[in-house]
Amino acid sequence: MTSAPHGFAIPCPFCRTATAASRCERCLRDPRAARRVCAACARQTPVHEPACMHCGASAPNDLVWKVPVIVLMFVVAFALAVALHR
Repeated sequence: MTSAPHGFAIPCPFCRTATAASRCERCLRDPRAARRVCAACARQTPVHEPACMHCGASAPNDLVWKVPVIVLMFVVAFALAVALHR
């Protein structure tokens, strides 16, 4: 009996093929990728997938509020630099 190269075989969460490799042989995805809990169906789905693999709900994007804040900070910094330069 030979052991699997990366531990025991687990079912791939995408295609359900049992695999012990770092990438599924069938769908070529990482079956051990980090998971998050879907807010819509409360089941686990990979973090880097844009939508839940069970219900299809899209995950909220963490950059939704960060990008406008950064842009606003640059505008304020530019306005202060112009106002203080006079």
